[in-house]
Amino acid sequence: MKDLVRGAAVVLGVQGLLVGGYLLIERAKQEPDASLPAGPTARPERMERAVPQLDYRRADGSTGQLGAHRGKPLLLHFWATWCPPCTRELPALIELGRIGSPPVLLVALDRDWAAVREFFGGRVPPGVVLSDASDVEERFATHVLPESFFIDVGGTMRWRFRGERDWRDEATRALLQRSVDDDRLINQ
Repeated sequence: MKDLVRGAAVVLGVQGLLVGGYLLIERAKQEPDASLPAGPTARPERMERAVPQLDYRRADGSTGQLGAHRGKPLLLHFWATWCPPCTRELPALIELGRIGSPPVLLVALDRDWAAVREFFGGRVPPGVVLSDASDVEERFATHVLPESFFIDVGGTMRWRFRGERDWRDEATRALLQRSVDDDRLINQ
């Protein structure tokens, strides 16, 4: 009888360990990875870093430089046509660019204009430009797409927005507007 009780206890103990291990694994799957943004309204990272130089090409074939935007606040956004989170948030960014506060520069990191033109059905919206992905990764330490930076009038990156977000979110829009307003007050 002792052997039967002992055997049952061992079986129950093993089952308990298996169930406990299963529950730990399931719980870990549900907890967000702290290294990733916590969803579409994740808090941006405050920063104070000079904007690196960035050359880009417009759909009409002309070229530009990020430094030419100095003197105005700017939302610099990196995206690609092959990036699902990027394409989900792009309509709200284009809308934000139409409003113009702050102006938005949408930098596609695709290889060439063919994919970008196809993505937009041949009509590339204003503010969409193309740049070399390897150059962007190195200069901006961008390893996650989409990623955006709020740049003040002096050419300093003030906020980094990593990952997908809801650009129509009131808190995000209020932060951008406060940043633009603060920038105007400081630089009058």
